[in-house]
Amino acid sequence: MGCNQSVDSDILVHVNLNSPIFNSENISVKSTVRTLFKDLCKKVILDNINSNYSPKALSYRITFKGKEYSLEDSNRIYDLRLQSNDTLTIVGIPMEIKKSNVLITYCSQTSRHETEKEVSKLALIKTIVEKPNSKVIYGQLELDHDQKFDDYDIPSNTRLHILEDGHNINEIQLWKIKKSGLILEALCLNINCSAFKQRIIINLGFGEFDINAEISQDNEKQCGCCGAVLGKVCKVGYAHCVVIYTAVLSDGSCKEVVNRIKMHSEENMNSLPGYVNIMKYI
Repeated sequence: MGCNQSVDSDILVHVNLNSPIFNSENISVKSTVRTLFKDLCKKVILDNINSNYSPKALSYRITFKGKEYSLEDSNRIYDLRLQSNDTLTIVGIPMEIKKSNVLITYCSQTSRHETEKEVSKLALIKTIVEKPNSKVIYGQLELDHDQKFDDYDIPSNTRLHILEDGHNINEIQLWKIKKSGLILEALCLNINCSAFKQRIIINLGFGEFDINAEISQDNEKQCGCCGAVLGKVCKVGYAHCVVIYTAVLSDGSCKEVVNRIKMHSEENMNSLPGYVNIMKYI
């Protein structure tokens, strides 16, 4: 690039793509020279990939002026001397999709049966569900039907329970089941409750929350088993979600914290964040 070109200058880059992975074989994309090269390539891929392909199921060969690059390269466009009307090539290559076996127990009010299935890591959870209102349970976590197996890192030969028609089974205590989002735990002190003196999961889901208000004793929570008022909140955590909050550093400055929680994470009760924004896992 010439030294007289500003880092804020716009450039028009021509991109060669391969079909049928991409919808077009030749496109042009506008960007600034300060843009990260990998961000330019990711935008091209996401904007032009054929809907029959998943970006996660592809590897990419990216070439420019005879040199190969990857989506992890942190060079900016001006580092590569990429100028307006230059051409780069992105070739998408389908990877072998990993598969694993899952052991499934289907439970309904009238029957119970077990099966073993081979599933793609990129398949949606709902592909193993026979009835749409069923609950898919992995350990003590209820899985979202519209998430992929890979989103939960479910290993091969894992057992999943699928509860149909709201059916309950002895080996699963439903008051311990966590759902995606913000989670509180508190003891049930009702001596007549089947969950007496056990921690009851309070699933609050997604949204913006004032943590201190949620755990306040003035904000009464009810037991899902017996309806009695629960004791003091003893745990705060998150399940399979994106957590965003502002942390105050030791020097008094503020920093935005973004955590992607695959399974479950607990907060230190002595240093809880203030306001949190809980979003769906992506």
